[in-house]
Amino acid sequence: MINKLIQRVNIKQFVRFCIIGTFNTGLDFLVYISLTRNFAFWTEHLLLATASGFIAASTSSYILNRYWTFKVTTGQHRVQYTKFMLVVSGGLGINALCFYVLVHVWHINDLISKALVVGIVLFWNYLLNSRWTFR
Repeated sequence: MINKLIQRVNIKQFVRFCIIGTFNTGLDFLVYISLTRNFAFWTEHLLLATASGFIAASTSSYILNRYWTFKVTTGQHRVQYTKFMLVVSGGLGINALCFYVLVHVWHINDLISKALVVGIVLFWNYLLNSRWTFR
């Protein structure tokens, strides 16, 4: 089953998705670090801060992936954006759960935890967006 999935992945498309993902990961970290290192409220609310960065990066990701990765020029934005945000919401849930476990249960540094979670959410987002959102 995994071999069939790998064969069906468009490598060029996946590389573009990863480039955009790298940019948006930087955006996510920038928002998170700006909030948590400069404001006491966010220092006490790390999950809200990580969700804020994730949402900012996800909105950027939709725009960039729609036009560059998946080259979608037709279809309604409302339908595709809704699908995209459903996928991202699932990714946010995975992100928050893994982040919580890494930081609060396993006591791993918050920035290291965010970096580890990125890889998990990357595959979730690519597979669902390539097969459902932008199909």
